[in-house]
Amino acid sequence: MPEVRAQPIRRSSDASSSSRTSHTAKQTRRVSDISSSSSRPSLTARRISDVSSSSSASVPPRRTRDTNQRTRKVVPTLSTPSRQSIQQNSSTPSRSHANPLELLRKSVADIFDDIQKSTVLHRKNALALRKIQERCSINPSIGERAFNKTILDMIQKILSVKKKESCVDRTVKFLGAFIQYTSEKDAKDNDSVGSDDDGTLSSRLVQELAKYLLKGIESKEKLVRLRICQLLGHCAYALDSIDDSLYNKMRKKLTDRIHDKDTGVRVQAVVALSKFQNIDAYIQAGCDVGNGDNREITDKLLDVLQYDPNAEVRRAVLTHIDYNENTMPKVLERAHDTDATIRKYVFSKSLDELEDFRFLSIDEREQVLRWGLSDRDKNVKNACSNLLTSKWITQTNDNIFELIGRLDVINSVIAKDVVTELLRNRRDLAEKIVFDDEFWDNLTVERAFLARVFCEHLKEDENQLGEKMPEVTRLALCIQNYNNLLSQSLDDEDTTVKYEFMLEQLLIIATMLDYGDEGGRRQMNNLLREMLMCDITDSFIDYIVETMRKMAIDERDFNRIMIEIISDIREGYDNETGDNFADDRRSRMTLDDDVASVRSRLSRSSIHTMENINEDEDDADEEIKSMEADLKSLAIMKCMLEINEQQIDDTSPVFALLRNLVVPSIQCSEPLVAIENLDLFLYCSQNGPDELKIKCLMILFDIIRVFGYANIVERSGKADEFCKLWKVSLDHDLPEMQAVAVEGMSKLLLTRSWEDKETLRKLVYLYFDPNTASNNRLRQCLSYFLPVYCHSSSKNQKIMCEIFPSCLAELIRTHKLLSKHYEMVPPLQIAQQMVEWTDPNKLVITGRDSEAIDSGIQADVAIGVLKLVYTETSKEVRKILSQVLTKFHIDERVGQARIKQLTLLTGNLKTRRPLKEAVGKNALNKFEKTLLQYFSDSPES
Repeated sequence: MPEVRAQPIRRSSDASSSSRTSHTAKQTRRVSDISSSSSRPSLTARRISDVSSSSSASVPPRRTRDTNQRTRKVVPTLSTPSRQSIQQNSSTPSRSHANPLELLRKSVADIFDDIQKSTVLHRKNALALRKIQERCSINPSIGERAFNKTILDMIQKILSVKKKESCVDRTVKFLGAFIQYTSEKDAKDNDSVGSDDDGTLSSRLVQELAKYLLKGIESKEKLVRLRICQLLGHCAYALDSIDDSLYNKMRKKLTDRIHDKDTGVRVQAVVALSKFQNIDAYIQAGCDVGNGDNREITDKLLDVLQYDPNAEVRRAVLTHIDYNENTMPKVLERAHDTDATIRKYVFSKSLDELEDFRFLSIDEREQVLRWGLSDRDKNVKNACSNLLTSKWITQTNDNIFELIGRLDVINSVIAKDVVTELLRNRRDLAEKIVFDDEFWDNLTVERAFLARVFCEHLKEDENQLGEKMPEVTRLALCIQNYNNLLSQSLDDEDTTVKYEFMLEQLLIIATMLDYGDEGGRRQMNNLLREMLMCDITDSFIDYIVETMRKMAIDERDFNRIMIEIISDIREGYDNETGDNFADDRRSRMTLDDDVASVRSRLSRSSIHTMENINEDEDDADEEIKSMEADLKSLAIMKCMLEINEQQIDDTSPVFALLRNLVVPSIQCSEPLVAIENLDLFLYCSQNGPDELKIKCLMILFDIIRVFGYANIVERSGKADEFCKLWKVSLDHDLPEMQAVAVEGMSKLLLTRSWEDKETLRKLVYLYFDPNTASNNRLRQCLSYFLPVYCHSSSKNQKIMCEIFPSCLAELIRTHKLLSKHYEMVPPLQIAQQMVEWTDPNKLVITGRDSEAIDSGIQADVAIGVLKLVYTETSKEVRKILSQVLTKFHIDERVGQARIKQLTLLTGNLKTRRPLKEAVGKNALNKFEKTLLQYFSDSPES
């Protein structure tokens, strides 16, 4: 790009001399041309003019001069010239008598030419431009106005320049730096030249600049809108000195631009609007702006952050929004953003700026750490790890126990990953941890958790694990101690939860120790067997069984130990209840016993069910104890089978346990057992092979039919899951799955276990849907269900009447859009079928329901159809619906109130929204004639 430098316009002789100098020196100009006072083009920098794609003012070529003549002119004080000086200037071409306004434009142009090259000189040029502004302010009516006009002329050319032009970006940056500098200078120096009741130099400049820019903020050119938003953002430095109307206008226009169709415009609008968040200074200035405006702007930015589809715009909001208790929840949601750069920014910038992460709630800490440490992008995961290991741990003075304490470690799902990340990346912290006697004697929740995670961290290094962890005997004593404390604190719920958690961590540690020491192994084995015999939490059983498997010699020894424990548990129940077979069961089952002997012993303790619970309290207590013993035995059996590697055959004692313990328990008909397994069937009905889905769906329908939907939902709290399952199953692509869902829902509706209009509407639609034409099982089920449902109960028929109009309209639209490859029952035939379902004369009359029959129920359907005809926009649907009116059975049994309402609706329809098709008109007239037989008055509109 050639560098061009402009000179003030001279007389003809001076111009021709300059032209000759241009041809000899062959130099180019770098700054913009200077316009004459009469018909001059807009002043701008020539460099900007060259890169502008669509300039609003043309710049004519100027003559060049020798580079030796390039000297910056000092702007003289702008005062009213004398008559003698005017005459002298008009007759003499000397530069010393040049027009002061031209010298002003020349000096400003030189500055703007200089700042395009580099940002290094921006500060120096801002000071120089401020000095020019102060000199011009001596005569505000001429000098200051001319200065502001010159600045606006400079800005005019950059509005439509391409986005990536570096010289334009430097110009905009300089304008922002100058506005900030001059605003700060005026604020510090209240006695500076130009500060009066009308504002300061900077405020008047900013107001003129803002008014000028707002005129083009809705331009059709996206580059113009982008630059204007960018410049208005710099004007925000002087928000405290602008008037109310201009402030509100700027805020409104920028709010509109955050929804601009161009991404770049939205980014700059967000940057500009974000500067309106902090308006304390503006409020102190006495303007009527409240916190509501500030909150409104913040809410707008949060909406952009949440819903804008472009990641660059969302990042702009993250960068410039104020972080406080209102905005932080929305900011944290971006840690789960679809764009990896946004997620990384939240951890590397947004959260890193928090002085103390306790500003976040415990739930927020858990959530953001869970998202970050499990992120699929490596850079995001590293950013979260750096935040944790560099920033957050520093805020706790490198105290890992304090950091764990700031998490809900008992209920946390991410605490383990957090501690593991700290141990992996901060080896200095790991080396400081000492597991001495003082540590184990004064365990806390945090200490127990850290010991467990530290043990898992060193699991692969057995040597270091043996050095850090205690001996088996020491750990057994510790487990016994806290087990005793747990049994003594059952009355205090909080203390119980704390001791349960600590004991669980110790049991997990026990699964990883080396049991080469025979004394320690024997002591731990006796302790764990004793714990299994007592009432313990189910979560403990897994770790105890796993530890006992590690202490066992082999699989045969492990199976023998587990069978003995299960036998002891069930034998203990028999002793308490005085079982007749207690003496026979005192002998232990051993691995060498034959299968028949094992089965005989276990069969004597067959499971007691609660099918026939006696009202006597003693019997009820025995049944409860029996169930508790069985449940514990089943839990141990489950853990045993999960880790058992030995093949089970008919001759194995384990097989005997399956036949005599597991199988009878599966046959239990307790509602509690059914409800507890709902999660399994709900999951399998939506996941897994198609055959499994169908089986689980059938099981769920059977469970609901046996125990009642209300009872199941009340105990399980899974009403939403069931509704979602019904909807998915009825719309399933697999015909067999869809048929099973229809059969199940039909049974529930017939038995009134489930009452829902939308479900009935869906079944009616499926019956006529062309996509189910080949599903014979579904069609056969509905062909029986729908008439039986409607004709078996007046209440059911009323529900069908309520969905009649909307369901029929939907079927008509489906028929209208039907492809030629599908066949569907004609709409009038569908309507005739639905009319038969709602005919009260076809109800099965019983003594119980005879009084509940409503003989005029089809009049309510006709009212609904008339209302739908009135609001419907499709001509085809209106025509068919009007024909349906003639098929209803309406006589004097309907009642005068209904007949009057029907006549009024008919009159309104004919007057306000008359039917245009002859078929529809004739049908409506026929229906009206039928009504008038029972109602003497003519329809009124």
